[in-house]
Amino acid sequence: MPIDEMNNIALEVLTFFKTMVFESLGNEKLTGNCGFACQFASSLIPKFYGFQVAIRGGDGLNDGGYIDPEGNKHGHYWLEVYTPDQAYIFDITVSQFGQDLPMVLPLEGNKHYINGCQNRVDEHMKELMSGI
Repeated sequence: MPIDEMNNIALEVLTFFKTMVFESLGNEKLTGNCGFACQFASSLIPKFYGFQVAIRGGDGLNDGGYIDPEGNKHGHYWLEVYTPDQAYIFDITVSQFGQDLPMVLPLEGNKHYINGCQNRVDEHMKELMSGI
């Protein structure tokens, strides 16, 4: 799948997520909502687009995370999306770090998204969902 098609999917998912955030919180702020965004997108993408996904993340300190273009590290969650021909980084909340939305990058050669301990990510996602 070409990256422009994956960008279109990301824009659709972002639109749905922003609507949900606005309806529940009264604003469209994405700061602090990366975990919820990943849970949301990881439910939609396999069901409606047929791709497998994995939630990834890191604490921004010593265990992965997002590294912005200036080299600053951030605790963050994002998706990896696996199409039949390529894998992508899929991030609909990267605007909280001053980047354009959405961020879709080929997984191969990625230097900005560093996977942290997957057990910690999975555990945090489980905790996050238990509060809903």
